[in-house]
Amino acid sequence: MKQIIKFFALGIALFIASCKGDTGPIGPAGPIGNTGTAGANGTNGTNGATGATGATGATGATGATGTANVIYSNWIARPFPGTGNGEISWNSLNFPTATTPNFPAWFLINPEPLITSDIVNKGVVLVFYRSSPNFSNAESLPFNTNQISGSGVPITMAINFNISPGNIVFRVSNTTLVPSGGTFGLPASNGLYRYVIIPGGVPKGRLASIDLKNYEAVKQAFNIRD
Repeated sequence: MKQIIKFFALGIALFIASCKGDTGPIGPAGPIGNTGTAGANGTNGTNGATGATGATGATGATGATGTANVIYSNWIARPFPGTGNGEISWNSLNFPTATTPNFPAWFLINPEPLITSDIVNKGVVLVFYRSSPNFSNAESLPFNTNQISGSGVPITMAINFNISPGNIVFRVSNTTLVPSGGTFGLPASNGLYRYVIIPGGVPKGRLASIDLKNYEAVKQAFNIRD
């Protein structure tokens, strides 16, 4: 009897297996689900260490002085009153009168065609002064000098200059008020002037290393002969 039941069960299983159909097609994809909430920001990382500073480069070679471009005059006598043969006359200004005190001054126009508009706008002009040909020392203008007035009173004379295309103008001013009808000092009777013209093409960095108010330093830097 048990044997019959086993054969019967086997037959049913074979029948069910033979009745199974083919696999059907894949169904459509389901809808996309909702986006999840963003996660929390992570903590910032630590800054990296600062790199070491690079070594300083070697100093470059000193540039040329531009001596070939520099122009300089001889020592020029500009005596007062400057009325000798070939001399340039001084012009007087602000002389006191019998009733009016003033600050006497003088000026002299020295022609120099090498002072061009380009020199005026971009270059440098230096002027040096010696009160006597016997003095080796030279003062850079502007310069103040102490003198004695005609009445024996100590006064101060200011010596200055200005430039314009084609000219250098020297000026000597009495900085002490002279009373009405009073006497006053005059420009040195044997004063000497020398000017140095430095075009704008000479490097400004090179000029910065020279004391332009020191005559000996200027002489050495630009190979100027006395």
